[in-house]
Amino acid sequence: MKKQEIKYLLKAFKNFEIEKRILNSKNESETRDYLIHPFLDILNYDRIDDLNHEYNTRGGKKVDISLNLGGNYPVIFIECKKASSKLTTNNIDQLNSYCNSSDGENVKLAILTNGIVYNFYVENENTNKWNHLEPFFTFNLQEFDNSDIENLVKFMRNKIELKEILIEANDYYYIESFENAFFNILTNKDLELITLINKKMGGKRTTPGIQKRISNLINSYSLKNIYDRIVLKDSQTTNSGIRTTDEELRFFNIVKTLLATSSNIKDVDIDRISYRDFKGQFNILIDSSRQKRVCSLVANQTDFNLEINGKSNIIKLDTIDVSSLKKYKKSLVEATINLLY
Repeated sequence: MKKQEIKYLLKAFKNFEIEKRILNSKNESETRDYLIHPFLDILNYDRIDDLNHEYNTRGGKKVDISLNLGGNYPVIFIECKKASSKLTTNNIDQLNSYCNSSDGENVKLAILTNGIVYNFYVENENTNKWNHLEPFFTFNLQEFDNSDIENLVKFMRNKIELKEILIEANDYYYIESFENAFFNILTNKDLELITLINKKMGGKRTTPGIQKRISNLINSYSLKNIYDRIVLKDSQTTNSGIRTTDEELRFFNIVKTLLATSSNIKDVDIDRISYRDFKGQFNILIDSSRQKRVCSLVANQTDFNLEINGKSNIIKLDTIDVSSLKKYKKSLVEATINLLY
């Protein structure tokens, strides 16, 4: 069924005459008429049943467009700018302020757009506030690929499942937060990290001199050497003579993180998830057993083939990243649970 929606969207945007519409969108009102409303039409939102224009919040603020999806209260806020405007942090702050108002209690999804670029946001699950500055998904009418179209299908009126979207969005932010935190710890050379390294080296006290000495050793050269040693150790542990690639390690880390963020998998079982790299095939396993294979990745010359739980249908991936893999989280979790319990 999803293939039909993908085919429909590709055809619709092919006939959209985007450049002509941009040329005639000289202000915000024209941008809404020529770009934003037609975009929502393509996604099958009904202008009468689903849309509210200039929605008045109790704080006296007006939201450009809100969608109630058949309910009594809006669940999606859309902030609109004219086509020639660049979307800025101030625009995001404005949208967040609407969502943080009392009228935004039921809002689950927010979109900032200039009619060309559509940035999608959700509430920060850690703070219960709308304060994300980076979108979890962006669709650009001038630049999109098949992966973007597949993601956009999830936001069509007949397909939208806000609960699933929230899970995927929070997975995205969780992984981004982890990588940013890890990066900051390494680059800022936190005293806690230096103290831990010194302890592992056999040191008892982290004096200012030792702190400076270890700090100087934390650099791109030492991290690269350590990375190479980890890769070598992993390849020796799994299968002698096989070199595990950066893409395969990235694949493993993303899949494991997606599984770790599932409420259906116990924390203690995450450590049972490992990988083995065989010639021509990279496998993610439970308990290092080939009989407990969650999924496999095979690299081709131009893309990757993903196979989940030994099923015959092959999933083609153009790249190994969070956005490409998170759409298969449900299948990966189900496969893992079947092998764990």
